[in-house]
Amino acid sequence: MLCLFRATRYFSGMVRRSARPATEAEGLLAAALRLADFLAIAAAGLACYALREKLGELPSSYLVALLLGGLIAINLMQFAGVYRPDILRRPIREVARTAGAWAATLFILIALAALSKTSANYSRIWFVLWAFSALGGLLLLRAAASVPLARLRHPGLGAQ
Repeated sequence: MLCLFRATRYFSGMVRRSARPATEAEGLLAAALRLADFLAIAAAGLACYALREKLGELPSSYLVALLLGGLIAINLMQFAGVYRPDILRRPIREVARTAGAWAATLFILIALAALSKTSANYSRIWFVLWAFSALGGLLLLRAAASVPLARLRHPGLGAQ
């Protein structure tokens, strides 16, 4: 019971509202980042499968893993507050929360595969390649999003 109480206190701190409300541009950036995250996760999985297996057609089990992984990751990142404007303005916190949400996604996928007895359908090498390349893609997206975010914070930045 004590563990449940501590977990509730931990996660309640993660979903606090920011002190300053998001501007419309920040909201649009967060929405675009959600879509880009999903696409990066799927693209990384497809690229790793093409690199590892060198087959033309992706099996349906891999497609299910990619779709489920993308959906779970987006939801966990939303729950972790990755898309909140105050977190988007703090790159170190954003990277830490993104990596934590992605790690939790991978653990959930492993548990689902083990519970459904489908883990033998997936290449372990593909899974590890996908895990690291998708994380790299997610972090690159955050680096790319920091440029327009800096311009939103400082409107004169980069103007000539």
